[in-house]
Amino acid sequence: MLLGDFEISVQVADKPLAEYNVDQPTAREKSCYISSQAGMAFKIGYNNRSRSQAYRSELYLDGRMVSCRIIDPQRSDSILGMRVSETQRQPFVFAILQLVDDVHPNSSVDTEALGTIEARLYRTSYVGRRKPAKYEPRTFENIGSVNERSKKAGGHCVILGEAVQAPHATTSERSFKDIDSADRPYHTLRFRYRSEDILQAQGIIPLPKKVFHPTTSSRKRAAPDVEAEPTSSKNANNEVLDHRVSKKAKIKAELSDDSDVEVLQNQLDSMEDNIAEIRKKIGRKRAAKSAVKREHSPITLHAKGEVIDLTSD
Repeated sequence: MLLGDFEISVQVADKPLAEYNVDQPTAREKSCYISSQAGMAFKIGYNNRSRSQAYRSELYLDGRMVSCRIIDPQRSDSILGMRVSETQRQPFVFAILQLVDDVHPNSSVDTEALGTIEARLYRTSYVGRRKPAKYEPRTFENIGSVNERSKKAGGHCVILGEAVQAPHATTSERSFKDIDSADRPYHTLRFRYRSEDILQAQGIIPLPKKVFHPTTSSRKRAAPDVEAEPTSSKNANNEVLDHRVSKKAKIKAELSDDSDVEVLQNQLDSMEDNIAEIRKKIGRKRAAKSAVKREHSPITLHAKGEVIDLTSD
């Protein structure tokens, strides 16, 4: 995420996490959402693109300050975790936030800052020369558990992972003077991290696309052959009806070529039911009448060399 000439990223396996709903409410503030996963270690990447301006960065995780360092012009830097000794470091890790039914489980936790990674940048300049300094490890207070009424159900927090070997720490100190006041940072960049499920439920990231797989019921019936000829003169009336309805089904299928297969199958099933009902009505009419009155100009259909009268009474 870039604001002005300073860029910051949350990285996993040296790759920045995707940023969603990037928002810049003011010229000095910018925020976005990222997807977190319990047990996933991460680091913070800095990149000062300015040609002349140094920045002092204060890094806060869930409201706790874990780092304060100066990034020189045209320089990049990374915060891999917290030093626990001169030769060991504990990485930052996303973890599931523990909720309890207690009024004051941990009164020191800023619940409003839970789920945030925030960098406050101050324009600064060096004063005097650099000199050696004694190494002093920074403390890190675990979040522990928070009240379930904090509306953080399903949320994550940041903890420290298992200690790993790190290059021997070399420390020095140098006086500096900030241009910006402590209560008014020059830039504030804020990452709001949530699990992928929560981000999808909130509409921040899109749901995965569903792949349609035809079911057995949608494949068990084949579409009627509209070019088939009648098989007997006895069923000629029904064959004409099948031909007309099938022709309509073909036209409708062409108009809905991009429709879902299940929808088309349901349309076909409905048509077949209508054909069956019409066949029953024709059978009942034939049984009720002993003779068919013919007109002088019958409508005819040729089927296997025979002429069939389709003129109605």
